[in-house]
Amino acid sequence: MELFYGKIGEVTNEEYERAYGIMSCSRQAEVERMRFEGDKKRSVLGEWLARKAVSALCGLAEKDILFAKTENGKPYCLNAETFFSISHCKDMAVCVAHNGEIGIDVELIRDIDYRITRFACVDADLDYLNSAENEEEKRLRFFRIWTAKEAYVKYIGTGIRDLKTISYAEIAKHCQTRIEDGYMITVYCE
Repeated sequence: MELFYGKIGEVTNEEYERAYGIMSCSRQAEVERMRFEGDKKRSVLGEWLARKAVSALCGLAEKDILFAKTENGKPYCLNAETFFSISHCKDMAVCVAHNGEIGIDVELIRDIDYRITRFACVDADLDYLNSAENEEEKRLRFFRIWTAKEAYVKYIGTGIRDLKTISYAEIAKHCQTRIEDGYMITVYCE
C-alpha cells in the first residue's frame, strides 16, 4: 500500500503545470470547467498524488499511467493491476494505491454541529461517540466514524450513500487512521 498526501498551498507553479501537463485531455477539460481555482488545484493535486502512488506501487512512470472510471464513477488504473482512491478537504489532498480494492477519506478536524449524527450514525456509533471523556475526544471519535464510513463507500465503489446504514463497529477493523497537520486520514482495506 502506498499513501501520499499534500497541501495545495505547498504545490509550486512548476509542479502544478507538470501535473496538469500529464493529465489526459478529457481530465484537463474537466478541470477547466471547474468554476473555482481551489477546486482545480485540488483536482490536479489529487491526480498527481494518484500518479505518484500508482508509480511507487507498480513501477510505471507517472506520465505513462492511464486512468479511467467505472460506470458508477470509481477511478481505476487501466494499465496496471493497481487500485487507488483519492480524497481532498480544504487544503489537503490524499491518495492511496494498493494491489486490491481500497478507499480513503480525509477531513479537517474542526468543531462540528453534532446534529449531523442523526443522518450519519447508527445507535452503536452514537454510544461510542457519547461515551468520550471530553469534547476533544468526542470530536476525534466523530471524525474517525465519518472518515471510516466515507472510506468504506469509496472502497465498495457506490459513492456517498446513506451513512446511517453503516455501522462503524463493523468496518473499524479494516480501517487505518492517522492525523496529519490537523486532518484525519482514514484508509479502508480488507
